[in-house]
Amino acid sequence: MAPAVAVLLSGSFRTLLDCNSSLVAHVHLANPSLRFHTFAFLTVADDAERRAAERLVRHAFPCVRALRVELDADVGAAVARELPPVAALPKGRGTARGKALNIVKMFRGIWAAHRLLRGAAREPPRGECAAGGGGEGEGGAYRLVLRVRPDLCFCKPLDLSAPASAVLAQCDPHTWYLPWWSSKLEWAFDQLALGSAEAMALYASAYRSTLTQMVTNRRELYPEAVMWEHLHSVTDQAKLKMLHGFHATLARPRASGNPYHDDPFGKVRIDAAPSAVFVPRSPTNSCIAEARSLRTLGSRAQGKPHGRRVRALRLREKR
Repeated sequence: MAPAVAVLLSGSFRTLLDCNSSLVAHVHLANPSLRFHTFAFLTVADDAERRAAERLVRHAFPCVRALRVELDADVGAAVARELPPVAALPKGRGTARGKALNIVKMFRGIWAAHRLLRGAAREPPRGECAAGGGGEGEGGAYRLVLRVRPDLCFCKPLDLSAPASAVLAQCDPHTWYLPWWSSKLEWAFDQLALGSAEAMALYASAYRSTLTQMVTNRRELYPEAVMWEHLHSVTDQAKLKMLHGFHATLARPRASGNPYHDDPFGKVRIDAAPSAVFVPRSPTNSCIAEARSLRTLGSRAQGKPHGRRVRALRLREKR
């Protein structure tokens, strides 16, 4: 019985449908010994985009167990209520300058996606989500959790078999698999992470713990620094392990409709340059070609095409 991975998908909806096929092809289908159940918390600009997201996301992945779509303005208002000092935070530095609110929203989104997981895990999977058996654990709880940004376009298969086997064997609540971190800078990559259910519950708690404390103390926020501090504050036994084989771009929206693609490590590399710390470089050009080729191909986990259904719904929403 194939183990099921709970995928926490959190962030802006804007370019999700430019990247979802790459996630299916290079993560879902690239790991046939695992099944992937999506728990998505997405933000949108307006009600029209929310209606589109609610229709489209259900068809974007083979199994969507829980979906919540909120207006970006409502999320901003919620942050202001929950963390009033956010308006008085320092401007920040480097590529994160002036982006304190966006950083807080990102961590809130991870926490919100994990809340969906906690709620849905109490009920058994149904329909396509039940295909392949249970494979979660006692009481339907997932033993593997993957956090992914919705604007990550994968361009090569990400083999999760080795880290997944290690997580399942050890169930270590203090180990996180990340594509990059720096102990010298005390920064940890915040766009993708794999761990046990216990480890990822701690990972997702940053908004309600470490980040809340940092905002209350009006500290400067840098996303990778917040992530590092959080992982090392929730336990004195934190172990970061390398998640090898991560090749992707970040799809950024633009007015023409076709996104432009950034290196996921690009901003970190700029800000880390004075320290001479090594930061990977994603092969952006080849990634762009791969992402574009997959954009219209969508595949179901069983290998059946579903791109036409998604494209038809997109066209319907534009009319």
